[in-house]
Amino acid sequence: MKIFTLIAMALMAVGANAQEEYDVPLDAAAWGWGWNSTVSVDEGVMTIQLTGNYGAASTGFDPVRDCSNYDKLCVVIESYNGGWGQIIMKCDDGTVDDNGNKKGKEFTQGIGTVTSTKTFTLDFSKVSSDLTSKVFQISIQGGTDNPTIKVSRVYFVQKLNYKEGKNVEFNEDGFIPAANLASYSDAAKVEFTMTAAGPALSNYWGWGIGKFESAGTGVQVGDFALKNEGDNVYTYSIKDLRPAFEGDANANGDKGINWVIWGQGTGDGNTFTRKSIVAYEVEGAPTAISAVNTNNNANAVRYNLAGQKVDAGYKGLVIMNGRKAVIK
Repeated sequence: MKIFTLIAMALMAVGANAQEEYDVPLDAAAWGWGWNSTVSVDEGVMTIQLTGNYGAASTGFDPVRDCSNYDKLCVVIESYNGGWGQIIMKCDDGTVDDNGNKKGKEFTQGIGTVTSTKTFTLDFSKVSSDLTSKVFQISIQGGTDNPTIKVSRVYFVQKLNYKEGKNVEFNEDGFIPAANLASYSDAAKVEFTMTAAGPALSNYWGWGIGKFESAGTGVQVGDFALKNEGDNVYTYSIKDLRPAFEGDANANGDKGINWVIWGQGTGDGNTFTRKSIVAYEVEGAPTAISAVNTNNNANAVRYNLAGQKVDAGYKGLVIMNGRKAVIK
């Protein structure tokens, strides 16, 4: 049996489609004009010690920083022993406080207790580029009882342009075969849409309603709450999802992601439906020509383009070891 290579979207090398990132310096003096807090930096890690309830470390840009070419603000937190907190980005919208200082418009992202390194992202998808062109302040705020926040990085991530989206198949149990995502680059994004219907409870249609995890090992890459009646969209990069769909296979030998949902904290008569998964590759993503070694891949698990596992006698286009190949 001969195996021929073809030019195809394949698993990209590390660094392909790397986005430009702007790091906000972690400097004790620069971050020291917050409130109810003290700030110190040691070996690149900034420690924010709250000295009063709801204190924050804060830094700013004067003149304002134009972030209209970026689509997110990321904060890497090493640890946080408080139950509530938030990241605040302020943009100059022309408003001032009683003292004549910029008041601006705030955009926030909540944070919670962190026991191991975690990245929190403030997504700009709902922020006008007119405002992100005038970012003047970033704050990291904690809760009560004087907790400590340790931060190792704060950075903006450049916008990407994406190709037309393609539907990703999944079964009625929410299982997504690894082969359905393996050909995308790390920078590609995947949108999961779930529809909620029925009466809300405490302004939510489900709190802690689900998660994405690997089929075999339970590697959890995210969880979500349904905040709106109707469609709720959750966006992850392939890089976010890769630890799950490259995890161990389940008892049936299948590798992939389980899109798990359950009703928790919901009112009577609520329904939750997995609606769609759409993947978007990055414009300009390089293609790859991959030589397939027949000896190494004779026993490799193979999938057809529908994400179904096939045996060694299958003829046609398959995905194995994260690459596409034609088997004749």
